[in-house]
Amino acid sequence: MIYLFLGNKEARKKEIRARAQGRDLKVQHIYDHDIATTPLSQKVVTQSGLFGERECYVLHNLARHIHLDDVLPDYQKSDNIIIFSEDSLTKPLLKKFEGLTQETKDFGKEIPTKKFLPFPLADAFWSRNKKEAWLRYQEAAKHLSAEEIHGTLVWQLKNVALAKTSSTNPGMTPFQYKKAQGFAAKFRLDEIIDLHTRFVHIFHQRDSASALGDEIEKIILTL
Repeated sequence: MIYLFLGNKEARKKEIRARAQGRDLKVQHIYDHDIATTPLSQKVVTQSGLFGERECYVLHNLARHIHLDDVLPDYQKSDNIIIFSEDSLTKPLLKKFEGLTQETKDFGKEIPTKKFLPFPLADAFWSRNKKEAWLRYQEAAKHLSAEEIHGTLVWQLKNVALAKTSSTNPGMTPFQYKKAQGFAAKFRLDEIIDLHTRFVHIFHQRDSASALGDEIEKIILTL
């Protein structure tokens, strides 16, 4: 069965949580990078489990990137819950969903808010300040998805790794390079490599945004 949720991101999140609450459902979130190398057909299973158990798949802003005509008929017949969570859709794309969804909800436009900047978290993490990094993480988790937090920490990790292994500035701005050098001095090269491995592993092994957040917090607490 298909659900289509549009518009306000926070409202969509609440609605998706409500769909899974009180049910024995495994919720799997799928983004565009998840289907860059793996076909969507291997990510979304339309058949129920051996004992009739159902799953819930949340496809984030994928309607523009997949062949809807090929997948929507099978998704409609499935006992699994398949949610399309979209910022917005054009009229031609909306028309493809007509008559196929269990429910379509438009939560309206995003309410403009002051953008939360995650960089203090990255600075605290790579300064190896465990307490400050943990506090910054708690604040960031209120405003950003686990994927966004993960991306910020990995972005700085790349700069730190370059600063650690380069004898000259590898192309950063002077400010970025000086900052990355300071962070790199607080970690051995093998520690940086290990952190990279762990960040990659938890991202590819995640089964939900909350699980990814838990794993990020564990890494912070091992600084």
